[in-house]
Amino acid sequence: MLKDGGRSSAGAGQHRLRRLLVIVEFALALILVAGAGLIIRSFLNAALVDLGISTDHVLTFQVPLERQGTMNADKVRSLYRELLPRIAAVPGVTSVSAAPGLPAAGSGQLPFGVVGQPQEPDVAKRPLTVFMPVTPGYYKTYGIRLTRGRYLDDRDVAGGARVAMVSEGFARKHLPGVDPLTQKLMIPELIAGSPQPLGAPIEWQIVGVFHDVQYDSHPTNVSVQVDVPFDQSPWPSTTIAVRTIGDPEAVAKSIAAAVRSVNPDYPMTRVRTMEQVVSESLITDRFAVVVFGSFAGLALVLAAIGIYGVMTFSVAQRTHDIGIRMALGAARAQVLRQVIGEGMKAALVGMAVGLPGVYLVGRMLRSQLYNVGATDVRALAAVTGVLLASALLACYVPARHATKIDPMRSLRQE
Repeated sequence: MLKDGGRSSAGAGQHRLRRLLVIVEFALALILVAGAGLIIRSFLNAALVDLGISTDHVLTFQVPLERQGTMNADKVRSLYRELLPRIAAVPGVTSVSAAPGLPAAGSGQLPFGVVGQPQEPDVAKRPLTVFMPVTPGYYKTYGIRLTRGRYLDDRDVAGGARVAMVSEGFARKHLPGVDPLTQKLMIPELIAGSPQPLGAPIEWQIVGVFHDVQYDSHPTNVSVQVDVPFDQSPWPSTTIAVRTIGDPEAVAKSIAAAVRSVNPDYPMTRVRTMEQVVSESLITDRFAVVVFGSFAGLALVLAAIGIYGVMTFSVAQRTHDIGIRMALGAARAQVLRQVIGEGMKAALVGMAVGLPGVYLVGRMLRSQLYNVGATDVRALAAVTGVLLASALLACYVPARHATKIDPMRSLRQE
């Protein structure tokens, strides 16, 4: 004890330095693991979001028509009137549709106004909505539910009354307190084959409301969408979707043959099932989970190794002290609590120091998170539990070793 006392000043300084390193390690580990927890929570929320469609047994693909030269509206209508029935006649196909966009993969937006409401004179400054010209089989193919009114169908042809359907989100946001079926929208006309694809705004009578369909893998805003009949606003570049009885990939060759029967030069590109489309839409989130999870796991391991190393070294240096305490009557449980308590205090101080960093990381990631707050209590609680468990385990091993010290042997070593 006297000899140790002669080195107490240097030993105390080294002990404070080691304790400081443990505190820093746990502070950084808390920040990284908390960031990973927020990213993982956001990924799970995005993966479980209601897309508003049925993704099973649906094959999607594109048929690039631009190679055939400029196609005006009449040519586009004529081509799809021939192409879609050929695909629908393939054995195993129950419905087929065409639309310029694809759920979970994004779509084009156009400015709009509501007839009878104040209009922004500059069309470019008006609010935007997903604008989707769809063929009659669109809703059956994707399994989109009708909530009010009627679907767009074969009655809605070129030259007929301009009609439209809106999503529930559109009605909630832009038509609150009114019956959507009594309203008309002002939306620019799409002009296929023209150097100026957007024409003057024209009126579209709302005839139906459908369940929200998400066109974004991170739906941070309400789903705002307007569907119009494809015949009334044809567009050459579309995604064709086919619903099948069995495995959609099993009929892909037959569908390709049907497409070539219309024109041998028509290829099928970007052939994917809807499950693959949804999975690909989450690839950025999945990458973020892997990156943050890897760094967070590394930080957690380093913090646990750090506190384990410090506590092991501390026990080795204090063998005599612990031996004397035990010789004077200290119980093994007391020694266990003392060693674990010393390590856990450092871990808790480090986590307290890291809390401001957790808040800053949450603020930085806020734009990337879906349905998760910058200081999500559930994620933070889980992260805290993991860190405390790792610290407890790292402290328990050297503490257990301390309880096995032989008091007489430790005293005789001098």
